[in-house]
Amino acid sequence: MPSSKSSLASLMSALQKSIQSKKKTTNERNRIVKRLRQIHDVLKDTEQQEDEDQSMSKKMQQLVRVLSGLLEHTHDDVRLLLSCCFVDIFRLCAPEPPCDDEMTVRIFDVIVKQLKRLKKNDDSSFERCFYILESLSDVKSCLVLVALCEDSEDRDCARLVELFHALLGSLNLKQNSKVDIYVADIVQACIEEFETPPRELLECVLTYLVNDSSNDDSATRSYRVVQMVLK
Repeated sequence: MPSSKSSLASLMSALQKSIQSKKKTTNERNRIVKRLRQIHDVLKDTEQQEDEDQSMSKKMQQLVRVLSGLLEHTHDDVRLLLSCCFVDIFRLCAPEPPCDDEMTVRIFDVIVKQLKRLKKNDDSSFERCFYILESLSDVKSCLVLVALCEDSEDRDCARLVELFHALLGSLNLKQNSKVDIYVADIVQACIEEFETPPRELLECVLTYLVNDSSNDDSATRSYRVVQMVLK
């Protein structure tokens, strides 16, 4: 897809200039949001192609380096679009992320925070949050967190626990039923990836096994999703 690649290259260059700009104005932030939206549009329409794995991987590595300059950005729209771009990148480079462990962790820290916004299902951000959720379910890119947990000396699964809480704690009865399916799929895939799941992870899931008659919409929905996972 040469046209997409050239378009992506020019968008990356334009975004880089905005990131490096010393101007911290609303107009400059809006330019960043616009570039991120354009990059996301290119990425989501790009298919993973096995015969171009190496060139695709290099292109995505370059993009990660550019996008990493926004990881500390505080604006909600920037962080949400950034997360959309990152799940697209993980899809195109699956099964291995195009960055080192430290960068992967930083990226997932941002993604997990965006998933917490699923609770506001009537918010304008919900569609993009749902996009992130759907991608994590389809691509299983979250399994890289399982690998990082397994590779750590003390099997630190703190980020997986945070991911589970973000997913299970963001459910409510007004959401599309597909949200349940995707959340259950992600949680189950992560648990099954372990030969022996860490106790902290199982305890996290079990905390959502509350009384189904609870008046708390989130608790009721989470209870049902955990039942789906444990069947």
